[in-house]
Amino acid sequence: DAEVKINGKSVGKIYSYEGANPNHWFTQIINIGAGILKDGDNELEVEAVDLPNPSAGDLYNDFYIRDVVCFFQRED
Repeated sequence: DAEVKINGKSVGKIYSYEGANPNHWFTQIINIGAGILKDGDNELEVEAVDLPNPSAGDLYNDFYIRDVVCFFQRED
């Protein structure tokens, strides 16, 4: 599972699906608590996932991320 951080704070994980391959796409939702997003630029970090049996040159479980969408409500 890949740890997800916003502005250096852990907000959740992206989970793998057993038997999935790069042709499979899944929607995953992470709820971001109040006070995490800043007014202005924000940094999204998704950590690398180690393979259970890594070999030289193949240390991480490859995955793709697409269509990141952030909905938020401003406090006025």
